[in-house]
Parts: sequence; structure tokens; C-alpha cells
Amino acid sequence: LDATEYVLTGGRKCVIFQLQDDHSRLAIASHVASGETSQAALAVVKKGIASHGVPQRLLTDNGVALNPSRRGVEGQLVTYVSSLGVKAITGKPYKPTTQ
Repeated sequence: LDATEYVLTGGRKCVIFQLQDDHSRLAIASHVASGETSQAALAVVKKGIASHGVPQRLLTDNGVALNPSRRGVEGQLVTYVSSLGVKAITGKPYKPTTQ
């Protein structure tokens, strides 16, 4: 799962969340939001789970909305997926190609 800021025509910004299967590269779910928030991250993960089932692991970056565990905080997304038995993992800091 990763999120990318995108500028729309007219200069308005949005954030596109992409949930992708790391093995097959299948696009599982997408979600567009006004910002990179925990609620938007939860929305895309819930869409993906509804259509493809619960994954074994969820790889994200270390962003506050995705997985702030390296900052000593358990975020809403991590709490949610952990309750489903999913292991939340992160890429190494400053290694964006992992995502």
C-alpha cells in the first residue's frame, strides 16, 4: 500500500492510494482522497479485503497515516489489520523503491 500526491487540472491536490499485490503486481484497490489520512488508508484496505480477502501481510511505508510504528505509535490502519491477523510490515526508511 502506498499513497501518491497528484495535482489536478487547476492546481487542486489529491492523494491516490494504491493497494497492490506484491507478488502478482495485481492492482487490488484504489482510493482517491483529499489528503494522506488514516481514514483514507483504511478505506482502500477495506475495499481490497472486500474484493480479494484478507492478506497475510501488509507492506507500507512509515508514514503517519499508514504505519507509524517506527515512531513509537500504533496507527489506526495497523490496529485494524492486526485485528484481522494481518502482519503489518514497513520498508526501510528512505528506501521508497520498496513500496
